[in-house]
Amino acid sequence: MLGLAISNNPQSRMELKSVIGYKVAECCACEDLVSMAIIFTPVIAAMTDPLGIVNLAPVLLDEYAMAVKVLKRIAKRVDADVLLANDE
Repeated sequence: MLGLAISNNPQSRMELKSVIGYKVAECCACEDLVSMAIIFTPVIAAMTDPLGIVNLAPVLLDEYAMAVKVLKRIAKRVDADVLLANDE
């Protein structure tokens, strides 16, 4: 999804807001179903000024930096089954 966000026109920033894992099959040792909340924010680039009066630096999105943030967020996922079992 991150690759699609970067390759779209206009490009979009992608932010993974939350990840929740669920265990569906009893035979699995970990969560086998995952829900993710993702926000896509379009980045509107400034038009090139043909006269060169306004020189705005182009906005370049760093796919690798965004990917690292997504991976860190996935590593902090919440196990819904544990959360519900501890809820009294």
